[in-house]
Amino acid sequence: GNPIDGVIRLVGCDKTTPALLMVAASCNLPTIAVSGGPMLNGKFRGQDIGSGTHVWKFAEEVKAGRMPVADFLAAEQGQSRSAGSCMTMGTASTMASMVEALGIGMPDNAAIPAVDSRRGV
Repeated sequence: GNPIDGVIRLVGCDKTTPALLMVAASCNLPTIAVSGGPMLNGKFRGQDIGSGTHVWKFAEEVKAGRMPVADFLAAEQGQSRSAGSCMTMGTASTMASMVEALGIGMPDNAAIPAVDSRRGV
């Protein structure tokens, strides 16, 4: 037997979320997963920018000579502007949504940004 009754897992990344849930399943313990939530959308020149796609796009623009390095650095500074996991609907958000859909996570926990007062966590 286990010396504990249950586990609260703090999850956030696309790799740690499934890993922590697999550990919970192998221990056969009641588990609740709490996502830290995504970071706020990045901003560059008044536009929303994502955490992954825009990095690669802007890097290609710099390589092609269509974007100055200074603009790339400015975009990079505006990308991760708060605490939280990647803000695009990529694998981190998908895993958080899956956890919520399976009933392992708290309701409305997957998509509300980490720094938003509506989180209630």
